[in-house]
Amino acid sequence: MSSFASQDSLSVEHDKPSVSPRVSILFDPDIISHLAKVSAAAIEEEEVVRPEDNATPIESIIRAEIEEKINRYNQQNEFQICLFKHNMAISALKAKRYNNNRT
Repeated sequence: MSSFASQDSLSVEHDKPSVSPRVSILFDPDIISHLAKVSAAAIEEEEVVRPEDNATPIESIIRAEIEEKINRYNQQNEFQICLFKHNMAISALKAKRYNNNRT
């Protein structure tokens, strides 16, 4: 018997990570299918299929999740830019100090 056969007979249970109800909606096949159709229609028409105020509750939840992620990304990006500028300023001061000590 090969080692593959013995591995197939073993069953290991994995704990599923807890997912908030808002996020678990994103994995519903019906919702994914609907969003794909809405996206395809929007791409074909090059305009929003349904205005935000007429969005279904699920679309509103998904839109809120996406906006939250975009805002979080932008905040992290702004922080990284500030940190980069800070590090560049420190490097410039160190270089200036080094050049002053050499002369």
